[in-house]
Amino acid sequence: VLQEIAFALGQIGDGRAFRFLLKLAQDAECQEVRIRAVTALGRISGQDEQGIDVAQQAVDALIPLLQQETSFRLAREAALSVWRHGEAASRAIPALAERLHPGDAGLEEDPWPYAYALMKIDHGDTLEPLRRSLVHRSGLVRTYAAWGLRQPLDSQALDGLDGLLLDPNSPWTARVEALRTIGKMREKKWGRTGRARDVLLRHLIQEQHPLVAPVVVESLGMGTTDIELPFIIGSLDLQRSDAVRAAAVGALAGAARQGLLTRSRCAEIFIEFIRDPSPWFRVACATASASLGDEGFIALENYLQDPDRRVRSAAVSGLAQIDTPAVALQIRSALHDEDVSVRQAAVELAADRKLEGWQELLQQTWTRSLDDESWELRVKILGLLAETGAGKVLAKQSLEDPFRTVRTEAARVLGVAVVPRKGRSPAPRLVPEQLTGEGPPRVFLELEQGTMVIELDLEAAPRHVSDFIAGARQGIYDGRLFHRVVPSFVAQGGGPRRDGWGDEGWHLVDEIHPRTYRRGTVGMPKAGDDTGGSQIFITHLPTPHLDGRYTVFGQIVEGIDLLDQIVVGTPILRISVDENRFRRRVAF
Repeated sequence: VLQEIAFALGQIGDGRAFRFLLKLAQDAECQEVRIRAVTALGRISGQDEQGIDVAQQAVDALIPLLQQETSFRLAREAALSVWRHGEAASRAIPALAERLHPGDAGLEEDPWPYAYALMKIDHGDTLEPLRRSLVHRSGLVRTYAAWGLRQPLDSQALDGLDGLLLDPNSPWTARVEALRTIGKMREKKWGRTGRARDVLLRHLIQEQHPLVAPVVVESLGMGTTDIELPFIIGSLDLQRSDAVRAAAVGALAGAARQGLLTRSRCAEIFIEFIRDPSPWFRVACATASASLGDEGFIALENYLQDPDRRVRSAAVSGLAQIDTPAVALQIRSALHDEDVSVRQAAVELAADRKLEGWQELLQQTWTRSLDDESWELRVKILGLLAETGAGKVLAKQSLEDPFRTVRTEAARVLGVAVVPRKGRSPAPRLVPEQLTGEGPPRVFLELEQGTMVIELDLEAAPRHVSDFIAGARQGIYDGRLFHRVVPSFVAQGGGPRRDGWGDEGWHLVDEIHPRTYRRGTVGMPKAGDDTGGSQIFITHLPTPHLDGRYTVFGQIVEGIDLLDQIVVGTPILRISVDENRFRRRVAF
């Protein structure tokens, strides 16, 4: 019970719980209670019951726990808590550095939490221990060290980053972060730009990993000179992957903004790609065209007419960077688009630019967006019109909306309580008695490259697991794809529209619990509290900043290397349930 109390107090985050949590962290007999209390000490904020700010107090309490020699788990949890306290956390830097570099190569525990904490603390004193960590035995430590050296940016780290890139023991995630940091150095033009360029050009040729190669091109596009320009243009070749080509158009637009070629000429190049077979690449072209400003409109207007809704949505969003008279007409036109993602982009622009009659335009769009797929747009319109009479009218009508999220926003606008209604869900809740006892439920996620086995946490997230299994049994995931991949972070997919929008017409209430995000953890994306659906995301590496915020409901237990081969557009061939772990129903 004390474990659950400590976790709940951390989720609430009220600083008045500080002294109670501190006592648990220091004196509780059960180590699990102490660990939960330490976690909670990182999540509280504000003032304690005596009116004193808790940030410094929490850091001072966590530092001795960081120095614990009897419990690795307690020290690691203290590291993952202390960074959350902003500037006050800088006092913990010496203790974190000591745990990261204790002078004992025989330690069994991977000390990545200490590197992660140093990465998250934006202070110059983190640079030296992070620089030393670029050659650490732990691949995760190398990854977080390379990441942390750009916040704040370390102008002395180039040689160490190059060494990391050349070391075959460096994981691909570390190479991604090293390349991003080198790109930031070039962007800031912090000396040795020729050396940084040579490093990137070498890896442009050598790097074969599908998630790393695009980052090389992105970094080349930061602080571009005439020397790199031919290599960026060469990366547009059809023989390169969609991701590399997408990075190249972004880099080319950046070169045009720096004056290495005229913006008009760059826009003409982007026009040449309007019939490219890849919608993902055309999305990148639309975004890059918009970044050229008014000169890019000649290209952008072509992408506004694209047959693919993903491209049109990106193009409409890009209109925010254009300031010509024709933009208003394009926004009005987009408000009538058949697709909700395009209409939402247009709604935001109409309100932001205060188009003539914009309130009426939003009301009319709301009237055309009462279908299940458009719930998120209705929430957006209610928020944009919240301070207007029109917004109050729509909010009153929305109190009976079938989607809880819309009703909640309507109640907020009106300042009234949300009327409880029974939610919609596609499946009855599974219970442990339905399992054979061989272990937790499992599913097989089949890709073209092979099959990953995912173990599901029915105890911690029963509703998410029940609905995920029901969807897999119904075959809803078969043929869907991963629409979003952020290298060194997540792969996300499984939605019915293949673009991150849409769901199955129902939402899941968050099931937040103490399970954490590790490499290969399966979580639930959401567009706000309690808006989970059929999509999933899988983390490339531990991501503590997601803990306690997004529902964890699964973990890859076999085939995890396949996760590193997922790119934008990778299809899900099939997700099937391991029925051997379920009791079979017997008919009489």
